Amino acid sequence: MSVPLKTIEREDIRKLETALLLTALYSKEIIDTIEEEKERITLIDSLYIAAAFAREKAGIPTSKIADEIGITEDTIRRHLRGETKARQLINT
Repeated sequence: MSVPLKTIEREDIRKLETALLLTALYSKEIIDTIEEEKERITLIDSLYIAAAFAREKAGIPTSKIADEIGITEDTIRRHLRGETKARQLINT
């Protein structure tokens, strides 16, 4: 499967999300995170970040990303700037 880094269509966004999630899920950091009960929320956040990052690459505005994903624009921005552990797990 070809994974476009510059997404244009919804299918491209879905492919990039999937690739980011699979990469993160098989990383040692994620496995360690899953084992630590208090850190499991980071894994859930990583799912949002993969979706947000793929949409950002498609040129979708932060406000629309926040609406589509269901979290605040400020949270989206913090994640996309790499200020959170979840974003670091979806390292690109």
